[in-house]
Formats: sequence, structure tokens, C-alpha cells
Amino acid sequence: MIVRAHRWRRLRRGLGYLLLAGLLGTGLFVWRGPAWLSPHAPLAGAEALIVEGFWGDSLMQAAAGYLAAHPDQKVYVTGGNREVFSGQLPVPGTLRWTFGPQPPDAPQPVVRLKGHSRGCNGQEAFWRVWINDSLLFTGEMPTYQAREWTHILPPGRTSLREIKLELGHPDPDSSCAWVLWYLWAHNMQSAVDQHFTFQPADSSLPAYGIPLPYGEIGRDRLIALGVAPERIVALPAALAADHRTYRAAQGLAAHLETEAQPPRRLNLLGGRYHARRSWEGYRLALADLPAEVGVLRLLPPEPWPWWQEAGQRDSFLKQSEKYLGWCLWRLGAWLGLVS
Repeated sequence: MIVRAHRWRRLRRGLGYLLLAGLLGTGLFVWRGPAWLSPHAPLAGAEALIVEGFWGDSLMQAAAGYLAAHPDQKVYVTGGNREVFSGQLPVPGTLRWTFGPQPPDAPQPVVRLKGHSRGCNGQEAFWRVWINDSLLFTGEMPTYQAREWTHILPPGRTSLREIKLELGHPDPDSSCAWVLWYLWAHNMQSAVDQHFTFQPADSSLPAYGIPLPYGEIGRDRLIALGVAPERIVALPAALAADHRTYRAAQGLAAHLETEAQPPRRLNLLGGRYHARRSWEGYRLALADLPAEVGVLRLLPPEPWPWWQEAGQRDSFLKQSEKYLGWCLWRLGAWLGLVS
């Protein structure tokens, strides 16, 4: 009995230590986590800037300000493309998904749409969704709250001709820059011709095909903000379902190998909590080149306490989860378990 009681005391003490360590770790994570995920370690004497083109208007404005203060630097605009049925759309604008003729015996198409506002700084995006000529939904899309529709075309109307998403701002002064969307069209024959286009409401910007060329979108936005076109290098990115940031960094590394005099010192302008993962990805991708990569944090500081704002809370937790996944992927690569 004495031995058993002694073991029970040791077990309780061990559990208490674990609980205390968990509480201290959680407190440290809440206190220092945002600063850890959004580092600021720029390189002095940098020759070029790296900007991830899919982060929206606030980042492009920060990049334009930096480039105005450093007129001797060029800028590389990168962006990893998502799978064809999902992506980030700059708003306002109109997305059209058109379909070619379907066989008479084709099953009824089932359309599923899912999306939410992103990068909207607390604002909501205004959506209007059309299936063929029928208005499916109109209204505001809550920030960081997904809304999903499932639509079955009624009998006798199995031909799906067009899905149209009109995206805008309920408030003209809204700073919403991006909307994240997912589209599925089930029971569609793979041979049916499908075509995506996105037309920004800003008439100075061209229409883009889907998958969105985020490098080109970022380039066009920087030009509209006053950056000289000859200073901008828009990089294409391979279509990728995962690790899009790292694959965009690999695209930059491949491009630098083709330049006669590539820059040796580059600063990355990343998106808040995404910045550390981006920084590590670019450093890894450029490790075999004579190039160093620093990281800039030019965006305004987060509101404090950050967890009281839904957008910041969700963004921080999501990027924390992705950073953990990135670390596990790198560990698996080091162990030879993944390529």
C-alpha cells in the first residue's frame, strides 16, 4: 500500500508538471506567437524585393511605398496558383465559369459553391451568385465565416451554361481586397469545355484567366500604384494543390539562375502571420544560390489583444496550423519520408 501511494503521488506530481508546462506554453504562444510568425529581419544593402502577389492590396501598397523609398531596387512578384476549382479573387469584379455543350444523356449537374471574405479588415464582401440565368444568392459574405450553397439544376434544365459570381463591397470605403472561393460542378463530363475568366471592376486592369496568375495581378497593381514596369518581374507559378508558397519560391530560384547578374541580397515582404513560413521557404529554395533573403514587416501592427478580433484570431490560428504542417513536412523530407 505504501508503494502504491508513493507511485500515485509521483503520478499526480508528473501530471501537475505537465499541466503547468502546458499553461506556460499556451501563455507564451499567445504572448509571443504573433511576433514569431511575423518576423522583421531585413538585409541592409538589399538589391531587390520579393512580394507574394496573392496577398492583396494592403501588401501591394506597402510594397509600392518601399520601392518608392528604394528606387535602385527591382521587385520580383511571385504567387503559387491553387487548383483550378479554388482560389483567391481580388474584389470587386466578376468571375465567369462557362461550360460547353453537354451530351443529351448527361446526369443533372450539381453545383456547390463555398467561400468567405478574406483580407477584408473586418469588412464583409458583397456576393451575387448566378447559375445560368437564375439568381441563387445575393447578400453579404461574413468575414472569415464560410457560407456554402448546393444547387441542383431542376429537371429539364440539365445544361449548365454559366456560373457567375459578382463580387463587391457593401461599403464603398471598404478595404476588402480578396475573397476566397471554391467551386464544384459534380456530374460534369470531363470532356465538356470549361473556361474561367475574372474581370476586375477597375477598368484599367485586364481580364485574367483562371488559375489566377497572381504574379501578373501583383505586377498590374504595382504599376497602377506608380511603380515603373521595367522594375517589375512577374513570375509564373506552377499549378499546385499544396506547398504553393515553397513552389513559388522554387520558381524564383529557377528564374534567378537564368539572369546574367542576379541580385545577391533580397528582402521578402510577407503577409503578417504567413511571413515566417514564406521566409523559411524562400531561404530553403535559394539555399543553393549565392543569395541571401531577409524579411520585412511593413504592415501596421496588429490590434491588441489580437484574439478579441475574429479576423486576426482566425488568421493567426490558421497560419499557426500551417506553420506546424510546414515544419512536419520539412522533418519528413529530412527523414526521407516525403519528397
